[in-house]
Formats: sequence, structure tokens, C-alpha cells
Amino acid sequence: RTHVLEKEEIAKRAAMLVQDKETICLDGGTTTAAMIPYLSLIKDLTVVTNSIHIAFQLQEYESIQVIFIGGILRHRTGSVIGSIAVDTLKGIWIDKLFLSCSGLCPVGGVTVSNIVSLEVRKQMIVSSKELIVLADHTKIGQRYLARVAQLSEVDYIVTDHKATPEQIQALCQTGPVVLLPN
Repeated sequence: RTHVLEKEEIAKRAAMLVQDKETICLDGGTTTAAMIPYLSLIKDLTVVTNSIHIAFQLQEYESIQVIFIGGILRHRTGSVIGSIAVDTLKGIWIDKLFLSCSGLCPVGGVTVSNIVSLEVRKQMIVSSKELIVLADHTKIGQRYLARVAQLSEVDYIVTDHKATPEQIQALCQTGPVVLLPN
């Protein structure tokens, strides 16, 4: 893990967006996984995930209902992909999706470095009312192989205090609200 302190700040701030009785989705990123301890006090929470690591960590919290999406396991990341995962997501309504990324920029949008997880991430977005992207400052201005979403599709971006005012302004011009840790 890199930028551990920044990711913890982002995770804590992102968890503040979760309300009682919601269904949220956490994709398989390290920043989304860092949200888990902050979710324990939320009542009647359901978490949907395609990450075996996140599902495993959530089993410690009996108050959180966990829906683990099946599919083809990517051994390197511990996330599942493929048509089984996509079909499962098509039958689930999600209030808020917390999505990690490799890069985030006004021109490229929300991007990832591999194309194999793209179909699942796109269906997560379709199944969700709100899209919240978690990205530390090093990801802002970066563009990678595969676009997951345009910035105009993003409701919130949660980043850290090392993001420059210029970076934040560039992201805000395309629609999302940028949130920083308290």
C-alpha cells in the first residue's frame, strides 16, 4: 500500500457520506477497504462488494449485511470479474458506489490501468444512484488505459489535503463535488 495516511483520511471522510439503512458498494481498492472500520456504527447497512478481501474484513461486523458478488477471481487483486458478477449487479439497487481508480482527470475521466475489471465497474455505476470516487492526490491529472466514467457522471470525489487548489478546481469544473478530509 502506498500513501497510507492519505488513504485513511480519504476513507474516513468518505464513510461520513454513508447513512443508516443504505446499500453501498465498495469496489476492490485499498482506499475503499480502509473505509470498513468507519462503517461499523451505521445502522442497517448493507455492503455489496466484488472483493474477497473486503468481504473477509466485513465478516467481523455482524451488524453489516454483506453481499458478495460471485464471478471469476483475479488472483492478483482478490476481486471477481466477468459475466456472473455483471449479472448479479444487474439485480441489485445500490444507493452509493465507492469506487477506486488509477487515474482521474477532466479529459480522461475516471480511469483504471486494466481493462479486465471495466465491465464490472461500469455495471456498478449503472446499478448505483450516486458515484463517489476515492482518489489520493497522486491520481489526479493521471489518465490510464480504460475509462470507467466521465467526470460528469461522478457525484463526489474524495481526495486528500495534498491535492492542489488547481487540481481541485479542474475537477469541479466538470460537475462533481470535491471533498477533503475534515
